[in-house]
Amino acid sequence: MRIRAFVIAGALAAFSTAFPQSAKADEYDFNYGYAKGSLATLCTLHLTGFITADEVGEISMGFMEKHGDESKDKALEAAFESVSKTTKFGPCPIRRP
Repeated sequence: MRIRAFVIAGALAAFSTAFPQSAKADEYDFNYGYAKGSLATLCTLHLTGFITADEVGEISMGFMEKHGDESKDKALEAAFESVSKTTKFGPCPIRRP
């Protein structure tokens, strides 16, 4: 299961960078959408039994690390708050450092 989780996380990272960001898109909006979609995907994979709560926690901790870019860090925090408060995912075990 652990290997499958890292393969899924790697695929999310690879596919997100494979498509160019629109020059007109606001960087905050792009980062927020990417982060929210990725965290929601982790929650969905957990709820469907593909990955364990520990795996969700490990992956989300690495994903939520600060990068020193204020816009990106704010987008990550906002996405985390949005996904963690959504009742659709139930008790999703995402974590942040």
